[in-house]
Amino acid sequence: MSCWTLVQQDSFLETPSSDQLKTALESKNDYVKISAMKTILRIIINGDPLSSILMHVIRFVMPSRSKELKKLLYYYWEICPKYNNDGTMKQEMILACNSFRNDLQHPNEYIRGATLRFLCKLKEPELLEPLIPTVRQCLEHRHAYVRKNAIMSVFSIYQTSSHLIPDAASLIEDVLVVETEGTCKRNALIVLCTIDPEHAASWLTNNFDNLISLNASSLLIVIEFIRKIVIVNSPDKTKYFSLLLELLHVNSSSVVFEASTSLMNMTTNIQIIKTAASRLLDLATREADNNAKLIMLDRIADLVQHEKSGLDDIVTDVLPFLANTDFDVCEKAISILLGLVTSRNVDDILEHLQKELSKSNGESENDDARRRALTEAIHHCAIIFPQTAATAIQYLLSHISDFQSKSASSVLSFVKEVMEKFPELRSANLTKLLLSLKEFRAGKIFRGVVWIAGEYCLTEADIRTAWKSIRASIGEIPILASEEQLLNDVSDRQEQELLVDVQAAPSSSRKILADGTYATESAVTSESLNAAKLEAVRASKKPPLRTQILGGDYYLATVLASALTKLVMRYHQISDDRERLNALRAEATLIMTSIIRVGQSKFVKYTIDDDSVERILSCIKVLYSFEEFLPLQKVFLEDTKSAFSHIVVENEKRQKAEASLANERNAMQPDDTLRIRQLSRAIEEKAEASFEADVVQAASDGIVVEDLSSKLDHVVSLTGYTDPVYVEAYVKIQQFDIILDILIVNRTDSTLQNLCLELATLGELKIVERPSPLNLAPRAFNSVQATIKVSSTDSGVIFGAVSFGGKASEEDHVVNLSSISLNLMDYIKPAACPESKFRSMWTEFEWENKVDISSNENINLMEFLHKLMKKTNMNCLTPDASLRGDCGFLSANLYARSIFGEDALMSLSVEKSTDGPISGHVRIRSKTQGIALTLGSLVAA
Repeated sequence: MSCWTLVQQDSFLETPSSDQLKTALESKNDYVKISAMKTILRIIINGDPLSSILMHVIRFVMPSRSKELKKLLYYYWEICPKYNNDGTMKQEMILACNSFRNDLQHPNEYIRGATLRFLCKLKEPELLEPLIPTVRQCLEHRHAYVRKNAIMSVFSIYQTSSHLIPDAASLIEDVLVVETEGTCKRNALIVLCTIDPEHAASWLTNNFDNLISLNASSLLIVIEFIRKIVIVNSPDKTKYFSLLLELLHVNSSSVVFEASTSLMNMTTNIQIIKTAASRLLDLATREADNNAKLIMLDRIADLVQHEKSGLDDIVTDVLPFLANTDFDVCEKAISILLGLVTSRNVDDILEHLQKELSKSNGESENDDARRRALTEAIHHCAIIFPQTAATAIQYLLSHISDFQSKSASSVLSFVKEVMEKFPELRSANLTKLLLSLKEFRAGKIFRGVVWIAGEYCLTEADIRTAWKSIRASIGEIPILASEEQLLNDVSDRQEQELLVDVQAAPSSSRKILADGTYATESAVTSESLNAAKLEAVRASKKPPLRTQILGGDYYLATVLASALTKLVMRYHQISDDRERLNALRAEATLIMTSIIRVGQSKFVKYTIDDDSVERILSCIKVLYSFEEFLPLQKVFLEDTKSAFSHIVVENEKRQKAEASLANERNAMQPDDTLRIRQLSRAIEEKAEASFEADVVQAASDGIVVEDLSSKLDHVVSLTGYTDPVYVEAYVKIQQFDIILDILIVNRTDSTLQNLCLELATLGELKIVERPSPLNLAPRAFNSVQATIKVSSTDSGVIFGAVSFGGKASEEDHVVNLSSISLNLMDYIKPAACPESKFRSMWTEFEWENKVDISSNENINLMEFLHKLMKKTNMNCLTPDASLRGDCGFLSANLYARSIFGEDALMSLSVEKSTDGPISGHVRIRSKTQGIALTLGSLVAA
């Protein structure tokens, strides 16, 4: 593949003429010659051949003994024109060829080696042919530096013109027989395996017993070659497998890694795969670099995804990675373990998960994320294997008070699901959860526990336990009266302490004394004293649930009111004790009314909102009317629980569908292993026999093959039809690159000389390949290409201009190009994530863009949601069960992820009246401002 280089010249320096360069080359000062040679190289690289300089270079530079000048001279021979216009070799190159031969016979081994390296870049058979005997002699040189470069020279010459060295394979094979130096042997193996695989296979067979003694770099070449020949069904496959198994125990980590991954990819023998996987895990355990650990664990994860059966023996090798301090390594180990969990090893896996969960008692965000991952893993195991659910949930409930808010929320989600799926575990776990109520501090945890108590307290004993725990967490009621009593009970000693504190920051005024000086007069007001008393009351120790309510968490207060109402209703259903029922009803009413009263007082941090008041009052009304209106009992006791049950069922269906899809993707049909070349396309055979096929597949990941009609959508006109130059571009997105195929048409009747297409960018874009200048005949056209690197999905713009000159024009003409805006949709893809992770990212991301929506389209809300998903290329995370039915409002969460790993979150809230427009808003959050703004503009469009 050809690679062209452009070297930018200094615009402040005038380009010297050929005569000036010749004069500089004739100088006796090497520094002047070096400067002239550098200038010559820049000029030739940028398109001027400087043919008249050739003889001066031969006369005045070639004889020089300066090492830097000789290095520049080799660069010159590499790029200078070597043929006349008629295609014949220039006569001067005979002198150059003689110089090459002399350097190949030079007594200094480094000059020989540098010359041999230069020959690897020389592609002219006429120059290479006279040098063949000397190159052959260098293969036997005493110095390894010369020999290793001579081997690669033979390789390059054979690839350029195989007829020059027809016996290259046998020549290199002879070198392998006598060669002892590691790098030379490696180079010889590369050459032999590439130019003659049959000779290479024969050499491997003849030297099979000695291969294990090769150095690491040579062994890597052997492993790569074995992978190539085994793919084409070599008869010595068994022997090669035994060699790879021996290589698993060498000291080189790179050799062990390649041998392990090769064995895992090349065979279906489960014993060999387990041996290779265990060795790879052992290597990962000993490796200090966490990035290397992740690479190896990724290979194991891929293996587990395709070969689950029979790999449960490697569980013991994966378990030590749970103790790794790096969260990414721990998370990858957890995902592998969850893929390997079976009824035989689930107890061991749970034991280690619980052990690591006990160790992770740090307060950092990383420790909390680690606890969440371990908790979710325990959750997964318990749901798949119900016999372990009791042990798992008891352990988590015993430690839930030690967790932070996010970790405890994960535990509560697990508890809810267990309560729903395993009725036999409800009573014991509910009791344990309620006994821990006084130890919680986060309002979100209280909401979850109170909701669970309201839904799953189904016996009289459970209701009593829940009621006692809730009452203990609330404290003395009425809340307002008890707080006022606490305020009035401040002692004289506390009051004097408050006076001292207030005087430390007095409100003062100045007073003139008799001697004319100023005095400070302090005043302690009753308002400041009362404020200090109130702060002391607020800071006093209180029960946790009471603290949350006084702190302004009225969402928790409404959940508490609903739970108390459910408990009273449930007690009415299961018990005939009217006296106890009336007592519960009265106490629940007192708690709710006291919450409303204290929420409107000075003792709370924030005044209670109207919605919360209305919700609590409705619960009070229900308490005294549910016996007459039975549908109220159905709404409170059945409908809310059935809604959660429906969510659990939908999640199960979704997980089964994803698992089924993954199994179908990894499934192999019985006839897939049959290889009939006559029925296969040549390109498929070629790809199959190529070791680089997996590299090509990895490089093309995420690239969509487009048909002709979709390509036309990406054609952009950059100039008008009336401009002297018409320019249009086909914009092709290829992973992290934007490739512009640009068509340039000369619409004039004159030749456009030195036509340059200059491009520039705004945003996170970088031009890595610019179009070269060209001359365009009248009415002719040409195609050039530009490559632009993209490093972020932030908004970017490509703009530029075309400049050219005619024969008679004294100044260049410039035509400005229309700008090309980066389309975010080419880099963002729908993705899925758990609800807990979505909420966590929503809290963390700082960039938010709120877009108001007003649409007069005659569509329903579900159609509007699907249209928005298609427009923004996002996935809806809200379950279908929550979106079913015809309703006047809709709320949904959407998520997408860019190819750069950037997350985009969207929360949709819209409503629609019977014949009115769709109205509402969309909130978009991301880590970067560009995604939020771009998605907002798409929504508003």
